[in-house]
Amino acid sequence: MQFKKDYLFTFEKMKDDERHYELKSLLTGASVGLAPALERSLAEVRKGIRRGQAEAAQVVADSNRRAALSIVKELGYLEQQLGGQMQQLTTSVHGAAAQISGSIEQAARYLGAELSHISFQLSLQTQIGQETLRILKESLDNESRQYFEQGIAAFEQDEIEIARERFQRALEANSTNAVAYQYLGFIAVEDEDPDAALRNFDLSRKFAPDDRNRALAWYHLANCRRALGALDEARACMDAAVELRDGEAWLWYERAKICALQGKADDCDASLEKAFWRDWLFYAKSALEPGFDMVSGAAEAARARSKQKALDRLDKDLGEMEALTQRLAELPTGEPAHVDAAAALRTLRDARDTDNLYEFLDAIRGVPQLTRLVLEAAQRALAERVKGAEGDLATLAGLRDLARRQSEKALDEARKEHDEMLAADDKRIKGSGADVLDWVYGILFGALGIAFIFLMFLLWTSSEDGAGDKILGTIFALIGAVIAGAVILFGGGFFSMAAGGVLAFFRRHRGWRGKQDELLAEKQRELNDRQKVKDDDFARRIRKAEPGVAALQKDLAAVEKELEALPK
Repeated sequence: MQFKKDYLFTFEKMKDDERHYELKSLLTGASVGLAPALERSLAEVRKGIRRGQAEAAQVVADSNRRAALSIVKELGYLEQQLGGQMQQLTTSVHGAAAQISGSIEQAARYLGAELSHISFQLSLQTQIGQETLRILKESLDNESRQYFEQGIAAFEQDEIEIARERFQRALEANSTNAVAYQYLGFIAVEDEDPDAALRNFDLSRKFAPDDRNRALAWYHLANCRRALGALDEARACMDAAVELRDGEAWLWYERAKICALQGKADDCDASLEKAFWRDWLFYAKSALEPGFDMVSGAAEAARARSKQKALDRLDKDLGEMEALTQRLAELPTGEPAHVDAAAALRTLRDARDTDNLYEFLDAIRGVPQLTRLVLEAAQRALAERVKGAEGDLATLAGLRDLARRQSEKALDEARKEHDEMLAADDKRIKGSGADVLDWVYGILFGALGIAFIFLMFLLWTSSEDGAGDKILGTIFALIGAVIAGAVILFGGGFFSMAAGGVLAFFRRHRGWRGKQDELLAEKQRELNDRQKVKDDDFARRIRKAEPGVAALQKDLAAVEKELEALPK
């Protein structure tokens, strides 16, 4: 019975190639090397990785001999990627075990279903796998956990009987241990026992802790069904797997292989295309699968269509980059930004000229970053221009305001000079001029007093009435003399304000003060006219500058909006 080979190898042409089956050495070396004592197992890790690297290179070399000329470049890229990945692992064994094992698991996926048990074992070393194991172990009692760990260790050392016994005893304590069922499924494959393999993989599916492990169980069930010739059931299992993990390229690729066995070219073609767009390394790997020959042209059609789609996408990105470059060329961004845009455009054109799918894809993946670099260069240049233009506008506004303040200051000084001149004139009129008038008015009123005395004297001397009238006349004469003296001595003090006000009124009406007011008004008109000319000039210059600033701000906002729309 050859259930084991039928399980491990999808296509008939690969079943006699024992070289692939011997890749189990990769499992042994890697699993030992990924133990906590990683450094102590350095030799084992390198041995396993080197074996895997050699096998990967051989597989790709085989495909090169069979491949059509149209994808030789892509196959070379695949060989380079796998070789580089393995070399990186070889030189990075001191890194995180989960990261190393995850990369080895990915490489095993590329090599095909024959490494399913290796991939599963390595998946347990990844971060997700380690977390699954941790939760599982915490759910077990001490005895069950020991049996489970002993079973894993025995399986890694190819001690199948011991591993079987330990896993069975672990399940006696916890019958929902999905990982133990997976291992028992692999052991059943080694035993050429399809019924046991189906039963254990199905129980693993039933008790799987998450969609990832459940999809793996469906995949192993599909391999069992395929090995037994039940292709429709195998395809149904793969349908369930890809439904759970739609983003897993290798699941779609394995589904395509089953469709090829069924002779369903369209379904094979569609599954391959899904696999390609999820992981493009499968594009090159599809050329090495001899089984795709059974659906004539399906793989080649999928590759051609996928490559054309990638080329169309690159052409679209190239067109958008050309449009962006043209837009930036019309903006005042300066020479550095234009150089960056031209360099990005040249990068995409060079990639298109290679006629290499992987160069297309690298360019497509780099478009967002290239676009970001170009837009950021334009943003910096425009921001500098906006800053300079806004500074010029602010300078004009500042000069305008300074001119206004200077004009207002000159007007205030003219008003102050006018007021001081009038105040000095008032002081002079109310001072020296009023003092002279005080004495004039004093003498005038003194003369009136003397005239009054003289009149009283005449009345007194001409009176014939007697002594009483003479006495009364004498009294009036004395009173007149006192009044006259007081007027002469103090009359200026009583009349100075009145005299000054009267003279100031007459002088204003004579035109001197009016002339001063006219001079002030003329000065004010002159300053206002001069300031209006300056305001008009500044307004014209500001109006001329504002559209340019607004245009720069608009361009900058548009560039920033494009930057925000780019994927993070």
